[in-house]
Amino acid sequence: MEQLATFFRETSTLTELNREITSINFTRNIYGYFDLLTSGLVNKATKIVEESTHIFITEDICDIQKDDKVIINGDRKRVYKVNFVDNPLMLNEQLEIELEFLPNEEIPQDVEV
Repeated sequence: MEQLATFFRETSTLTELNREITSINFTRNIYGYFDLLTSGLVNKATKIVEESTHIFITEDICDIQKDDKVIINGDRKRVYKVNFVDNPLMLNEQLEIELEFLPNEEIPQDVEV
């Protein structure tokens, strides 16, 4: 069953007093397939990013970057971080996005989607 993934990107700006302000901005909604990553001892050696806990596969080829934040089906209390984005064989048919669950993070309610 397809799931809705909402992507956010953190941006930093400097104030007049040289203080860094970080903000979270909505980037896009994408439909695709979301699943838990499981691996045995054999698969761990070939896994690109060992911290990845989930995978999201989509046919939308778009600008997804490492460290973007993701929520699935609007659940702002379950935030994932993008660890790796793969366009297999550069065929532009699908993106395989490896995610890491961040248990202590939330997307604030004031961030528009």
